[in-house]
Amino acid sequence: MTASVAAPQAVRIALGVLIVFVLPGFAILCAVFPGPKLSPSERLLASVGTSLAMTIYVSVLLGTTPMGLSQESLAVTLGGTTIAASLLAGVRTRYADEA
Repeated sequence: MTASVAAPQAVRIALGVLIVFVLPGFAILCAVFPGPKLSPSERLLASVGTSLAMTIYVSVLLGTTPMGLSQESLAVTLGGTTIAASLLAGVRTRYADEA
């Protein structure tokens, strides 16, 4: 049983590229380095590298679970990781500003 959302192929590709190559790494970097500690170009390059590393790690982890590795499981896991890291980044940024 899968839940599919009807979207044009270009939109699906664009969102897939973002969720695999940019967003997880950006959220993790914002959580680890709150504030302007990295220049925008450093943050972008580090985001791509961190996202790739996170995607590989999650793929291997999902491949060893009974649920298995599928498009849906990878999207849900990367999305959940991105949301969790974004929440942590928000908390860290709020408390970094107060300190």
